[in-house]
Amino acid sequence: METNRSCGTKNPPSPRWTVDELLTSVDQTAAIVAALAELGVRPEDRVLSMLADGPGFAEAFVGTFAHGAIPLPVNPLLPAH
Repeated sequence: METNRSCGTKNPPSPRWTVDELLTSVDQTAAIVAALAELGVRPEDRVLSMLADGPGFAEAFVGTFAHGAIPLPVNPLLPAH
């Protein structure tokens, strides 16, 4: 088995997106940037995102960075302490 150097896991899944899915993701990221601006989020503000792993998480994370804010991801699947 080959180890993936970027995440240290053995044979991580490789997501395969169609062109339509990728374009939808780009549109969603742009919509997040617009929504953050509409909500009054300013550059360097912190934005908490509570999303499970998946395309929505990536779109929110990248959209927050693109807006100039700082993403604070929280995984809702983690157990409470």
